[in-house]
Order: sequence, then C-alpha cells, then structure tokens
Amino acid sequence: MEKLIPLKDGWREKLDELDHNKYADVRQSKNLLLVLALYELLMEEVNSKKKFKKDELQLISNILLTHINQLGNSVFQLITTGNSSSSIILSRAILEGLIDLSYLWLCKDITGRPPLERRAWVDYSAVRKYGIHNKWKEFIAHRQKKGDSAEFEVLGHWDGQQLKERVESYDENYPNFVNRNKRSWAMDDSLDKRARKVDDTGKMKELLNMNFSLEEQYIVAYKKSSEFVHGTSSIISGYLDDSSHLQFGPNGLMTGFPFLMTNNYLIVFAAIHRRINRLKIDITGQLNYWGYANKDD
Repeated sequence: MEKLIPLKDGWREKLDELDHNKYADVRQSKNLLLVLALYELLMEEVNSKKKFKKDELQLISNILLTHINQLGNSVFQLITTGNSSSSIILSRAILEGLIDLSYLWLCKDITGRPPLERRAWVDYSAVRKYGIHNKWKEFIAHRQKKGDSAEFEVLGHWDGQQLKERVESYDENYPNFVNRNKRSWAMDDSLDKRARKVDDTGKMKELLNMNFSLEEQYIVAYKKSSEFVHGTSSIISGYLDDSSHLQFGPNGLMTGFPFLMTNNYLIVFAAIHRRINRLKIDITGQLNYWGYANKDD
C-alpha cells in the first residue's frame, strides 16, 4: 500500500470556503476540489521522476493531463459562481480527451498493429495548422478582391510552404489515415467509433474494476451536453423556472450534471494516466483519506 499524502493547507482553505458557497452543492463541490488536488499530486510525481526519455504515449498523456486539469479547474470556477450551464461545455471537452487518451493507450490492442496512432497524434498538428493557414489565405484573397485588407496579420508568421511539406510527409507516413483527402490521426476518425473500440477491448473494465462504457457516455453525456454547446432549441426548458420565467443558468435539474460528468471523467483519466506513467499514487485511497464523500456518506 502506497503512503498517503496529507492535503496541503491551501486546498484545506478552499474546502472550508465552500461551506459558504450559495451556488453549488457543497458535497459535490468539495469532491471536485479534491480531485483537482489529486491532479496536482499526479503532476508533482511526473515532474519529480528521474529524467528519462518519455515514450510517445507518456508524452501525450502528460500533455492531455495538463489540458484536462485546466478544463476541470474551469468547470469548478464556473459551477461555484453560478454558471453551471457553461461548465457543461467544458465537461464535454474533458470526455473528448478521455476517449482519445483511452484509444491511444489501447490502439495496439484495437488494431493489432504497431501503435502508429501515437506518433500520428503528435504529427497531426501540422495538418491542423495547414488547414487554418489555407482558410486564412482564402480570406485574404477575398478581402483583396473587394479592395479591402485584413485588420490583423495574425498568421503572417506561419511558413505555408513548410506546413505544406509537413502535410505531404504526413500523407506519406500515414496513408491509412487519409480517406478522400480527409485526414485523421487514427483509423477510426470519430469519437463514437473510438469509444466503442475501447469498450470492446474490456481493458477499461479491468482497470477500473467496474462497468464503465465510453460509448454510453458519448451517447448520453456528450450528445446531451451538445445542446448547450450549440444553443439548440431543445435547451429552452433548461432556462425556465416552474412559473415559466427565464433565468440565467440552467434550472436545478441540470446543475448536478456537470459535477457528475467532470468528477467521473477526471478520476477515470487519472487512473489511465497513472497506469501509463507507472505512478505510485493510490488514487482511491488518497481521495478517501482526504475526505472524498460518496453518495451514501
């Protein structure tokens, strides 16, 4: 059993402040705060390990850890200031990162081939930049045709020829990830497909010792939260109270949704990150030691 680490005073102070928060459920707020404290521990252990050449999967997991930690902190800030509807959008982004890391972790099991997706994920940045670069050139040409100019030369420093060469190299190195001129960093080019492939390995259930389906989360949570991301007509009832008056932020039925999503996704992501980087932190034991409260507590 790994040694449990006391919670830092700064986190204790933040927990105490939540007792007086009027916007969010105190128990759920404290749980999320403790998960964020756990992420600080994960980061500290990653940084304290002896310097060694990280493999591609470890590099990706650490990049996504910092990204998802930032999203989790933003969710916490939004919920505890009465802006839970906006936090649902970020919870959705956390699920995207969780699905992608899960797929990259298990891509060798999924495809039965060497894990090219991991290197492709890193190299795919050139594809994204080249797409933006071309859109910018098209915009500039349109403005000039009308006799106008662009106000900001924000992409002027990008070397279009260099990006083009990197994309051509990408096409040569990953021909199976290019379909009708549409590029992806994986054979399965959509989140739901990748989620199903991960579920089918059974490795997530083995890691967590419980049923957890990424595809189920995609269908129920991702699609539901998309209503708030895109502001569709289906969210109208979420902004009405019992007397049909408009209000800021969703009604009480929706305020617990981002808590549930964010807490669960952050904990599952932490478990995968721990496995990939061979960290010694006891995730469940550490959270319980700090006072993480389950539903029945």
